[in-house]
Amino acid sequence: MRPERNVASPADTGWMPVRPEPPQSALSPYLEAVRSHVVLVVVVLAATVISALAWSDVQPPRYAAEADIFVTPLPAEAAAVVGLPLIQDLRDPTRTIQTAAALVNSDAAAARTAQLLGDGWTLREVARAVDVDPRGQTNILVVRATAETGELAARLANTFATATLEVRRKALQSAAQAAIPSVQAQLRSNPTPELRSVLSRLRTLAGGRDPTLSIAQRATASSQSLGPSRSLVLLLALFAGAILSVGAALAVDRLTPDRIKSEDELLSIFQLPILARLPILRGRQRRRGPLEVEPQTREALRTVQVQLDLAGKQTRTIMLTSPSPDDGKTTTALAFGAALADTGARVILIDTDVRGMQARKSSRPAAPAVAAAFPQPGSGERERPRSLRGRLYPLEGHNNLQLLDASEIGFDSIDKRSRGRLAEAIHAAAQEADYVIVDTPPLGVVSDALTLVELVDDVLIVVRLRATKRIHAEITRDLLARAGVDPVGFLVIGEGPVGTYAYSYGHPSSR
Repeated sequence: MRPERNVASPADTGWMPVRPEPPQSALSPYLEAVRSHVVLVVVVLAATVISALAWSDVQPPRYAAEADIFVTPLPAEAAAVVGLPLIQDLRDPTRTIQTAAALVNSDAAAARTAQLLGDGWTLREVARAVDVDPRGQTNILVVRATAETGELAARLANTFATATLEVRRKALQSAAQAAIPSVQAQLRSNPTPELRSVLSRLRTLAGGRDPTLSIAQRATASSQSLGPSRSLVLLLALFAGAILSVGAALAVDRLTPDRIKSEDELLSIFQLPILARLPILRGRQRRRGPLEVEPQTREALRTVQVQLDLAGKQTRTIMLTSPSPDDGKTTTALAFGAALADTGARVILIDTDVRGMQARKSSRPAAPAVAAAFPQPGSGERERPRSLRGRLYPLEGHNNLQLLDASEIGFDSIDKRSRGRLAEAIHAAAQEADYVIVDTPPLGVVSDALTLVELVDDVLIVVRLRATKRIHAEITRDLLARAGVDPVGFLVIGEGPVGTYAYSYGHPSSR
């Protein structure tokens, strides 16, 4: 059996918790949220842009046309003499023109416009399509109409302006004709010049038009539709999408458990050297699996090998653990073993994650890219081998890389008896291989894995940014500190969405 490992006391370890407060700018929370949820940001932004462009395409075009009505208010004295509802000068230009706009924009004018247009037009439709407003500080009222075509908009504006004058003319004629008999009676009993003047004006209004309103300019059809252009819609959608996507990222960031998002945050929990920074498996790399090590990953893992070999040991047992599940620990162990085997070294991987193995065998098969690395089982039930060599499964394409399922040696829990069997297996594996990699359960979740650190030479911690939970990292730190264990350092898996590194060993007999 391998002798017990001498561990240092917590006071002697050089990596005790250090909590520096890195300076942060006002934009740091937003940038971190975007980096943590890149996929969400892209999806929300794309959905906003696509929705805006689709809405712009399905909206029917609208056109506008304007006709101008000139207002000539009568002096208050003259209007009062006549006694008819004429537009009079109220000595306040703004109030005068607003009063004129209210008289022009009437239901009677809208009803007459609908009658003149025909084709099923109604008073309500005309009222929705036409607005009457003053033009700045002038005596001009703008009749603005909107419709599906430029020609229809111009026709609607001109018809409304004409209908307004017609309605006003008829109303004044009717009022003047009604007032004439009374003035004539007064004139017979009192023939004054003033009454003769009033009668003359009434007769003029009874046979003419409203002297206070006239059409200044008729509307013309426009070929330019209303609303923003497609390019402006795109710019506005991008702006709105950026705000919505960042807001969604911030919301998810606040609602999801706290995860380690940067190396600075990791080092604020406890100080350890970062031995290597590993990229995320993407696309074709992910389908090929971790045993097909990319040059960038292979070089990073060989750098870890060099750093471990500085101690000068000919054989080395290495424990890979992580704070949280799905940190990429198992995939990293496979890739590390493959990188070591590529140098000609003999490597044995020991999977001690009993709980993980049981879950994988019962409910979740190994990922296809990883499962393809194992030999396919033969027909019938595989007999339980009696020697360590018989318990080793070579991994496809790597003759120097073999897998030992700890359950094959009767290791099913981290008690004293099972631990003894595992210690014997690790010792035997170290006699046969140059490197023994022990894949343990995540220490921040399964604290029993702490008892295995005495069986290995070195402890490496795999951390995946934006996947490892801060609370699990703190638990891992505290457990190792109390045990006086000095890990070698971190293997940090870098940028990428959560879930793309979640492979598992899977056992040939379980597939």
